[in-house]
Amino acid sequence: MQNLNIQSQYAASVKASTVEVSRGIYHQFKDEQTRAFTEVRKYLSDTNDEMEKSINACTAEVRKATQSAMQSAKRLQTIKTIGDLLYHAAPLLVLIDIILRVVALAAHIP
Repeated sequence: MQNLNIQSQYAASVKASTVEVSRGIYHQFKDEQTRAFTEVRKYLSDTNDEMEKSINACTAEVRKATQSAMQSAKRLQTIKTIGDLLYHAAPLLVLIDIILRVVALAAHIP
């Protein structure tokens, strides 16, 4: 009978130890998981903030470029005098002159 009592005490002791170890492992895992989630959340938040800043900077640059293009288009639409026409056509005329000179030079070289 005494042997049976010792065995039941040993079984209860093993059960209590197992429960204690399981709880310890569970709480340790829970703490590590909470820490990992916190780190991931912080990383994602930082990355999100950096992306938002980049997008805002890009948007500002696009707005500037759009305004510049709109102003250029308005200037081209407001050609009212022959001077305005010559001002905007001058680069094209210089390019045509260079092409004609190259063609003439190539024609004279045997």
